[in-house]
Amino acid sequence: MTSATQATLRLNNAYPMPMLGVGFWQIPAGRETVTSATAALRAGFRLFDVSESDRNEKGVGRALHNSGLHRSQVFIQTKLTADVKTYEETLLHFETSLKRLGVDYVDSYLIHAPWPWMEVGANYDKQNRDVWRAMQDIFLSGRARSIGVSNFTDHDLVNLLDWDGLQIAPAINQIELFPGHLQPATVSICQEAGIALQAYSPLATGRILRVPVLRKIASILTAAREEELLAANVSHDPTAASPSSDAPASTPAPGSSSAASPAAASTSSASSDAPASAAAPDSPSAPSQATSEALLTPPQPDTHLAGNSPLQPVSSNQAASAAQSLSRAQPLSRTLCADPSASGNFASQNSLDGVTCVSPNALLTVQDSSLVISPAQVALRYLLNKGFIPIMSARPKEYLQYNADLDFDLTDEQMDAIDALAAVRSRI
Repeated sequence: MTSATQATLRLNNAYPMPMLGVGFWQIPAGRETVTSATAALRAGFRLFDVSESDRNEKGVGRALHNSGLHRSQVFIQTKLTADVKTYEETLLHFETSLKRLGVDYVDSYLIHAPWPWMEVGANYDKQNRDVWRAMQDIFLSGRARSIGVSNFTDHDLVNLLDWDGLQIAPAINQIELFPGHLQPATVSICQEAGIALQAYSPLATGRILRVPVLRKIASILTAAREEELLAANVSHDPTAASPSSDAPASTPAPGSSSAASPAAASTSSASSDAPASAAAPDSPSAPSQATSEALLTPPQPDTHLAGNSPLQPVSSNQAASAAQSLSRAQPLSRTLCADPSASGNFASQNSLDGVTCVSPNALLTVQDSSLVISPAQVALRYLLNKGFIPIMSARPKEYLQYNADLDFDLTDEQMDAIDALAAVRSRI
């Protein structure tokens, strides 16, 4: 497990919830859901987001049962289908969800949307209050340890929060959140009311992988990891020679910024990540149209680079060779991994939520992709820093453990650069 999958926060009713979760939207019911859920458990995830309408409750329940884990070890969240808008139906549908999951309680139960899916945007204020009466009764029965909503806007939240029948405030609002799309009005109300924000589609259904500023930050952070590992291995090897001119680990790649650049100094002062030779030039900034067009030609993805193995030590000879490789390395911002067949197909784009970008240079140095930080990981770290709980796609399962590696931090400058994406959201 990584520290990201183990971290928890306390909801407004003091119930603990993991800070990183996986969802199963658009994963076919049955065997594929079971396989994906099992892979997520093995990768250390303990927050599972399912729903009645997506028909994945039974498969996830089977995976949990087969895992041998105690029920209390996994946070299970499911949702009331959006078409149900009465008190009585809510109670019936909740019982059905428990049976499909094979559990006697859930950790979180959400209203999937404020309106039926065929009437998006319609006003269902009165009906939502009727449903919330049932949600409160379910919570008070102890069969849902927390209750909340999904896709609720600021208007929909105020409708419940200002209602005289409110006994239990929503603990969670699950909405679409990703870098460049933060829904400030809804986020503000949730933060004022102590409602936790879960971010679905945190990678913009794969489009995040194409954002130059995130790729640039990923390059800087990856280079820092590489250099730190090389320095650690050299310092622990008594046969290692002192750095010399024929093994210039700190020599910048052609066209890249030097270790003494303002961007590198900023990164070093804000975290333990030292500036590295393979860092992308300059500090991150909002992408220009020219930059965006210049960096959008991806190679084929390397699907075998899952990054599941622990870090392996390298010898002094390997370190010297790696240092030379680093001095010739191209920035990670030029190695975008994406599925070219996904363009124009929403279902295919969604399947990219777990795809990551990997640097061949990092693998040449120490043969371990766990060193590489991808644009996807940068986006997830950004959301965590904002206080949001990312719900990643459980597909493709090969990238679950890789994307859960969020044990790095972003500088204030890098956070500001990602904040600026809101001004160019149409490019994401």
